[in-house]
Amino acid sequence: MKKTIRIKLILVKKLKSKKTKKTSKSAPEEEGEWLDSFQVMKFLNIQRTAFFAQAGEGNWIVQKRGKRNFYLKSSLIKNQ
Repeated sequence: MKKTIRIKLILVKKLKSKKTKKTSKSAPEEEGEWLDSFQVMKFLNIQRTAFFAQAGEGNWIVQKRGKRNFYLKSSLIKNQ
């Protein structure tokens, strides 16, 4: 009985430490307005090919949500 309790306590400690490690590794979330690709094209008044050319340069802050990329509006303005 004591062994099972001790094992459970050890497992709980390990799980808690793993959860804290995962959260500490994640990048801090940038605050601001996030735009999808269509909104970026409309905001910058550019065509689709120009959008993909500029997005490929890697100057914009990108956040992946599911299968879609969202771009931080302030990074678009800075790299104009």
